[in-house]
Amino acid sequence: MHCSQPSIEIVPLNKSCRESVQSLCEECFPICYPEWWYENILSDHVQFSLGAFYGDQLIGMIVAEYQTPREAREQGKIPYSCTGYSVAYIISLGVKTEFRRQGIARKLMRLLFDSLKTECKLVYLHVQSSNQTAIEFYKWRSFQEHCQIPGYYTIDETPDDALVFTYPIHGGPLEPILWSELLYNSIYSVYDCTFTHVTRFCTYIKRNLMY
Repeated sequence: MHCSQPSIEIVPLNKSCRESVQSLCEECFPICYPEWWYENILSDHVQFSLGAFYGDQLIGMIVAEYQTPREAREQGKIPYSCTGYSVAYIISLGVKTEFRRQGIARKLMRLLFDSLKTECKLVYLHVQSSNQTAIEFYKWRSFQEHCQIPGYYTIDETPDDALVFTYPIHGGPLEPILWSELLYNSIYSVYDCTFTHVTRFCTYIKRNLMY
């Protein structure tokens, strides 16, 4: 007699999966995440958290959250004007090595996209600039490379760059890029200004310049 193999089941993650999630992350990513990071992605603060299980073994996961356009500008240098709308940020997507190329990551991402509310107009994420496998995965799925952020990651105490990839959904981005928002990102990146000063300066430009 042949024993039937367990099927792959995708279910929400919770705090009881803490050790399995950490084990998966340690295998899939070169980054050493702190304790608070695991607590955060398994909390109610994160709106979307799914795990792919083969029997009782966690073999893949996707974690995402909604952000405001301002949060997306600060974290991903996203200059789109989407006032009144939200952005989805993919915090983490990974699959154990021996289960890759079986469509698991694609299925996890499809479930995420299917669940996003219509007010969400853009999906974005960070990828380590040297992770060619991940870069090809996202490009193959029509994500667009938006920009590069120097020193975004720290791996073995060595800074490493991140690439930001974006994917517009539900008709977004809604409006053209505003010059004042591009200026906001430039100033915020180049100068060590306080958030208050940058905000005041950009508010002045929006009020006094035509665009």
